[in-house]
Amino acid sequence: MSRKRVLVFCALASAVLIVAMFGYSLLPSYLPVSRETISEIVSDPAAWVDRTVRVEGTIQSIDLGVIQPFNYWLSDIENQTLRVGVRWNFEPDLSGNSVSVKGVVRKGYAWVHPDYPGWWVYFIDADSIYWVPSAGDSQMASHSTSFAEEAIGIARDAFVRDYDDPILQCSVFRHYEDTSVFFVSVYYARVFDYSEGEFHVPYRHDYVVDIEAKSVDDGPTTDVPEGFVAKFVGEKLVASKEQAVETYFMLLDKSPSKNYYIYSVEDDRLDFAVSETAGVYRVMGVFRNYAVNSLNAKITITYDIFHNGTATLESVSM
Repeated sequence: MSRKRVLVFCALASAVLIVAMFGYSLLPSYLPVSRETISEIVSDPAAWVDRTVRVEGTIQSIDLGVIQPFNYWLSDIENQTLRVGVRWNFEPDLSGNSVSVKGVVRKGYAWVHPDYPGWWVYFIDADSIYWVPSAGDSQMASHSTSFAEEAIGIARDAFVRDYDDPILQCSVFRHYEDTSVFFVSVYYARVFDYSEGEFHVPYRHDYVVDIEAKSVDDGPTTDVPEGFVAKFVGEKLVASKEQAVETYFMLLDKSPSKNYYIYSVEDDRLDFAVSETAGVYRVMGVFRNYAVNSLNAKITITYDIFHNGTATLESVSM
């Protein structure tokens, strides 16, 4: 082959590669993540850390007693003894539903009592959750999952076009069977500056998505504060457990949903614990939960508070 032909071939190959890369960058953000099974993850969880996964199963609230860095168990539908933790800090209660969960596998710390050592656990830090048919038609379940993924992707794209705020999590909160219409909630963080520091407060914006028409409109709830302070960047160092507790209650007071669940952090407090591990104070409070019509209803709120003054919401369980 002549030198000229070689140069022409290289130029064409480079052009094809550039076009392919550009085309890939334009692909929609809701392309599905490969699906894994719970058994694959729990058999070697360390290998999955920081990787995005999508798994299906039955979701249940965790039992009280062990303080976990997550607030749900996701169990294999066919073998309920196989389960993996899921952190999802929105929605009143997902327990009992068959769901598809997409998120990143994380490593966290679990403990029973602050005076005794805990242990490392693995869980999925979910960024989207949606319901799937619970039994029978596996093909229908697969289609439902892919359609819900597409609806969430369309809602995400619509939010990114209109807002600069970071997205925390997304979920399909309503879908009528045999229709192409999905109601999607996008939870995002707004930053508020106070004298104590920066408070990242969760907000909710709903969308109505028609995946056939590729249309998206605002839903019933738009730009409403909801949940507990997701992150805090403080102005002062936290050098003691007493200061960590003070920060904890300050974060509860600044949370838009506190009064929905708890009337009084003093009178409604059922249990409280503080532990310190590797420069982090983990503060856990158990309170009466007035959002649930039951005398025994509880809500557990856990924050990780760092010596440098920052704090993150570790879990909310009911």
